[in-house]
Amino acid sequence: MSRKSFTMLETMIVLVITSVILGGITAFSLFFITRVRANLERSNMYNQVMFALEDVKSRCLSSVSVNPLFELSSPDRDQLEILGENNIYQISPEDITLVGSGGSKAWYRYRVDGDFVLERSPSGSLLPVAAGSDGGNAYVVDEVLIDERFNPQVRFFYTAGDPPNFLGVAITVTGDNNPEITFTSREGLRFWFINVVE
Repeated sequence: MSRKSFTMLETMIVLVITSVILGGITAFSLFFITRVRANLERSNMYNQVMFALEDVKSRCLSSVSVNPLFELSSPDRDQLEILGENNIYQISPEDITLVGSGGSKAWYRYRVDGDFVLERSPSGSLLPVAAGSDGGNAYVVDEVLIDERFNPQVRFFYTAGDPPNFLGVAITVTGDNNPEITFTSREGLRFWFINVVE
């Protein structure tokens, strides 16, 4: 009885074809996983920037003071300090007393300290800190708006010719796993009750 079996050449051809097919499947899977991760990171960056912009816009609308006012000679700043509503959904522009004194206002500061954060004076009764000064302030982080892993860069600016109650904000973030992924958003901030430019 004769036994049929694969020859050495046939076995080698099958191994080569199987290796090419498995290599192709592996390469496609790795490419697909990389694209999914990049899209998730891009989506996370976008959501955090949009959340931060919405928070800044909603607090600036009802704020009654900016410390210090923007000057035409130096219209850019990397942090924004405002006196705004303790509850942003209950606006009372006539009441300018602080929460610690029984009022409805609190000092807020937006700045980048690794993360892009919203800081708040704990009692609301503290005097504002001069812009650019970190020593001795009594602010505490109220909320992290953008993770530091996205390397947020924030700029508040006034453009000559704009109304005196209007500022711009630009936020740029960079991908954590893929530094080629960057996202920049620029928005306008309208202040209802104050002018922000000297």
